[in-house]
Amino acid sequence: MLYLRDPEHLILLPLLNPEKAICSSRAQMQAATENLGSLYYECLNDTFPVDLDNPILKISLEFQVYIPLSEVHRALEKGQNIWIISTSKVTYRRTASATALTDDLVSTDHCQAGTTKQLSHLETKHLNPYQKCQREADENS
Repeated sequence: MLYLRDPEHLILLPLLNPEKAICSSRAQMQAATENLGSLYYECLNDTFPVDLDNPILKISLEFQVYIPLSEVHRALEKGQNIWIISTSKVTYRRTASATALTDDLVSTDHCQAGTTKQLSHLETKHLNPYQKCQREADENS
């Protein structure tokens, strides 16, 4: 069982693998939204240019999930502390990491084959936060 420490902490609960739920913090999630290595874009027509209007955020939960950045921002703004992650049917066939847009194509997704990402979605809920989390999120989500 996972518990929350205080209102600034949250639990990320993947519906497909609830035993893989982890604790994180709003600060960690906010930092992840600003980390170029965690942001990805759909490649239009399987090559550059990419869809800059709809970035997705990679979150590590002992496995990777990819969530539209707009949903993560909305969840942070709402202030709720339970983030339920469900898999969607939407798949991006080829993606590029935000780091690829800075001309650093070495060891990063850059619209090549094998960069498929299945999207997930967030639903948020609120629980009273007073007990300690057992597992902490990776600082570099």
